[in-house]
Amino acid sequence: MHKPKPTSIYCVKDPTNRNRIFYVGKTVGKLNVRLSGHIKTPCNEKMAAIIATIVAAGKLPTIHQLDTCTGYH
Repeated sequence: MHKPKPTSIYCVKDPTNRNRIFYVGKTVGKLNVRLSGHIKTPCNEKMAAIIATIVAAGKLPTIHQLDTCTGYH
């Protein structure tokens, strides 16, 4: 049986709006890679609009680890 990978629970924040959290997710990869993925290919239209507003202001969203767990359960 394989060992489950550590899973990071993270949030993405809007630095143009008092660091408001606009997304919470999970990943087994590196957080900076996941953030790049969100910027290049947002999960939904609302996220795309928020990221577009942040980028138009000359900034980028930020990602912050909230917790780590083993596996998805």
